[in-house]
Amino acid sequence: MVLDCAGVGREPTPDLLFRLCDALGVTRLDIAFNTHPHRDHINGFAELLSKIPADEYLSTFPLDSDKYQRQLIHQLRELSIPIRVCERAKC
Repeated sequence: MVLDCAGVGREPTPDLLFRLCDALGVTRLDIAFNTHPHRDHINGFAELLSKIPADEYLSTFPLDSDKYQRQLIHQLRELSIPIRVCERAKC
């Protein structure tokens, strides 16, 4: 499981996570979970999940909550990754 995935900074999170997963032999994730759709928590998911797919993407916010979420949802659909929105303790 990956919890949040940023793509900004000196070493973008997707690059670091990809290298760590590769070193551990991880080729697939059970869950990619996003706590909220701010850029510093969401914009690295598409890059990471294009290299290491997930069985499911979980979000705590509506799929159209902001432009970063909408963009990611579009990218995840292109990658055929199932998407689910968690609602108040029903996840």
